[in-house]
Amino acid sequence: MLRRVLYPLALASQLVAPHAYALTISDGMNESPSHGNGGVYNAYPWTSVVFGGTGMTANDGVVTLQTGPGLGVWFGNGGMIGYNPGWSLASNADGNYLNISLKLGPHTAQGPEDWNLYFYDGSGYEASMSLNPGTAAGYVAGDTQYGFSVFHADANGAPASEFVPFDFSDAFHSVEVLMKGGLVQYRVDGHAYFTGAAYLAGPANLLVIGDGSGSTPTGTGTMQIDRVVFEAGTARVAAVPLPAGALLFLGGLAGLGATTRRIRTV
Repeated sequence: MLRRVLYPLALASQLVAPHAYALTISDGMNESPSHGNGGVYNAYPWTSVVFGGTGMTANDGVVTLQTGPGLGVWFGNGGMIGYNPGWSLASNADGNYLNISLKLGPHTAQGPEDWNLYFYDGSGYEASMSLNPGTAAGYVAGDTQYGFSVFHADANGAPASEFVPFDFSDAFHSVEVLMKGGLVQYRVDGHAYFTGAAYLAGPANLLVIGDGSGSTPTGTGTMQIDRVVFEAGTARVAAVPLPAGALLFLGGLAGLGATTRRIRTV
């Protein structure tokens, strides 16, 4: 699984065709998406994956995900891997929008590290944010980059990413990801840090919120979530402005090399 800033100038709304598919999911996180079950569990609207040694619990409208190296805990839509919770992501023409309020645990020598928000839409385009990404292939104490990386396509259509320093441990922050029409936009607390070309990855219909883990021992610490909204092909998705022109980057930020990870479900 590929993981992955820019300062938009004047943004122009795109013209869009009538939507063939429309869905809105709004979850106040009053109960755990896993409903207390380990392994893989489907209960509309979420697929949840809880490895042994991880946790997904709810308390007072906040779901807390806890993980460790080599383990995985996430929820979303596992349609691509055979676990469909009863809905599908929209095509790239119709667009998809994720809005999540989250907070990561305090900075320690053990993380938190490598938390992720990503989805493949119905057309195989990928949008991905990695929160507090590590710099090594596998968890190494003290190598955490506190902030987020964003994933997109470069001018040749190849995968690319950039890192932005940011503190997700001081409060709940609003994170938004919009992808449609071959473009992707990433916002934190209302500020658009990146707007540009989306990467056409190929796989379709997957949403992961949490620690997808994989073949390397990544992911540590906790993530807290108190709101998730996902919209597929709705009027609000159509109304969100995206640029009509070229990719623009926030100067002075070094790109991160793309890393490859695979989702595990057992």
